[in-house]
Amino acid sequence: MMDSHTHTFRLPLAADLAWSGGLTALMVTAAGIGFHPPASFYALAVLLCLAIAVPVIRFWPAEQDFGWANRATLVRASLVILLISLAPFTSELGNWLWLYGSLCLLALILDGVDGAVARATRSTTAFGARFDMELDALFILGLCVAVLAQGKAGPWVLALG
Repeated sequence: MMDSHTHTFRLPLAADLAWSGGLTALMVTAAGIGFHPPASFYALAVLLCLAIAVPVIRFWPAEQDFGWANRATLVRASLVILLISLAPFTSELGNWLWLYGSLCLLALILDGVDGAVARATRSTTAFGARFDMELDALFILGLCVAVLAQGKAGPWVLALG
């Protein structure tokens, strides 16, 4: 009888981060084509990608598979990076603000996916929980920036993020 672990497919962490970066680049490029934001939009997206990738590389044990729950979090991270990069420019979105709001709603819905996947696959980890919580905090900060950019609240709103 063969050990079931012999045939387990493992994607290297670098590959997970690469496809996530590619997804982020695709979404940021699409937004850039449709919206024509300033260069700071792209710079912010790159900085946010690095701000997520560096701690993942630093704290995830290289010998372990990253897992489907963390991959689900990476998908949401790509969307959150797009939304936060657009947040300072939401006052310029005009009729496209509904799409921004819809994507924010999608990001909130996706927040529950990673935990459900982790429980279903019995792969919950302290890292995964922390990864999810930190991404939540980053998203909240981005929403606060968007509210500030819209002129709906003063700078105090950033304290919430």
